[in-house]
Amino acid sequence: MPRPGPGRGLRTLVLVETEGYTSQGVTRAQRFYLSSLTDVDPAVYAHLIRGHRAVENQLHWQLDLTFKEDQSRLRTGHAALNANILRKTPLYLLVQDPQAISLKRKRKQAAYDNEYL
Repeated sequence: MPRPGPGRGLRTLVLVETEGYTSQGVTRAQRFYLSSLTDVDPAVYAHLIRGHRAVENQLHWQLDLTFKEDQSRLRTGHAALNANILRKTPLYLLVQDPQAISLKRKRKQAAYDNEYL
């Protein structure tokens, strides 16, 4: 029996071309996405891609806001990857807490209160 591996089930290559306007002029970019879906309306792909990008943007925004990730100067070896894991784990736990307070306040509460931690 063949083992599953990369590329199994690949059915569609999606090309997304974007155009943005800045003070320096027009910027254009192309992004490629791989999919196992077939015969899907392009609007469905657009919805899926926008949803994925929104999740990614929100995650990076939270990592930067809550953990100041952009200020990190870890660049060598595995330090950056290890620090990223050490940031995402508590972020995941903080998001799971049902309290209706900001992640920053939840983080402070965890620092001050061992029971909450």
